[in-house]
Amino acid sequence: MKLKPVSREDAPLLQGLLEQVPRFFQAVDGCPPGPSAALELLHEMPQTPGQCQKLDFFIEENDHLVGGVDVLFHYPEAGVAFIGLFFLIEPMQGMKLGKKAYAELEALLVSNSMTAVECGVVDLNPVEGFWQKMGFDQVVRSRNFQGKHTRGCVTVLRKNLAAQP
Repeated sequence: MKLKPVSREDAPLLQGLLEQVPRFFQAVDGCPPGPSAALELLHEMPQTPGQCQKLDFFIEENDHLVGGVDVLFHYPEAGVAFIGLFFLIEPMQGMKLGKKAYAELEALLVSNSMTAVECGVVDLNPVEGFWQKMGFDQVVRSRNFQGKHTRGCVTVLRKNLAAQP
């Protein structure tokens, strides 16, 4: 299991992966991913980005791309990373790969001096249990969420990261 950086030239590969998680998009946006979903993800930034740096990664297992991660470093504050999207393609879900992929991501965050990591879980996408198993705790509940054709609430989860010696 490894994380492989995504470049803008990789947008077609990323688009192909996003199209393999239709249940996520249906639940959160009320529709399948559009033809420009990858480019939108690669360009998407918070309204007040401050000093954040955005990086996207493929999740690779045995030389096969099985998912992706979108993460902002130093957002919403210095030393904190925010996971914008973390996904495995549907054929690879339920195989414990999410735990392995998250462990790789956490190691990367710690090696880049992040002291905490946050993510937002939309109530329309029932994955809060996964994040709790990874050691995240609820910080804020019930921020409004507007998908393309849906509305819901977001729960922000946070995990403090231990520094490596």
